[in-house]
Amino acid sequence: MHTLGVSPESAGYRARRRSLSYRVRFDGPDAASIELDGDLDGAGAADFSDALAACAAVGIRCVEIVAADVTFADSHGVRTLRRHADAFGHRGGWLRIVQPSRALQRVLDLSA
Repeated sequence: MHTLGVSPESAGYRARRRSLSYRVRFDGPDAASIELDGDLDGAGAADFSDALAACAAVGIRCVEIVAADVTFADSHGVRTLRRHADAFGHRGGWLRIVQPSRALQRVLDLSA
């Protein structure tokens, strides 16, 4: 039921979610690139976190996240990115985000 003529869509709510998918490409013995597509939210961040941990477990130290196709991001997704960026940094590597979508950039800016 909508009151005052406000629909969920006009109020900024998303009616349909897109699950997160990702593709990992190994760029050498200690580097990987991960392309994200979909929603980087609580549900997507958990699986994505597992993928980043698996990369670290096989010796990957440097990870580039291509995030142009992230359609939604929330604090869970940003927390996952920051936690793993810190972890890769402690191992002498890095995690960096390239081509962040507007949705992701907005949440990164708000959490800075």
